[in-house]
Amino acid sequence: MANQATQVIHISKESNAATVAELIVAAVRERREVEVLAVGAAAAGQMMLALANARANLSRDNIMIVFTPFFAEVEVNGLATTAVRMQINDLRS
Repeated sequence: MANQATQVIHISKESNAATVAELIVAAVRERREVEVLAVGAAAAGQMMLALANARANLSRDNIMIVFTPFFAEVEVNGLATTAVRMQINDLRS
């Protein structure tokens, strides 16, 4: 579960995976953790592309990250729906 310091990045099917990856990298470098939230299959696909890009970018600097997936109930246009939430943590000690 996100604490007050954890940044949550919301992804839609229109999100640019490279831009989201840059946001993830910046958040991991600054806060060492971030969460990404995606509603829908297309958004989840963009999330996975962004995570793969972020992991590759961070690994160049020997920063390893781990992803922990969760389901979350969110409200979209007044209707409850299920989202995929990915918690990303930096493994540096």
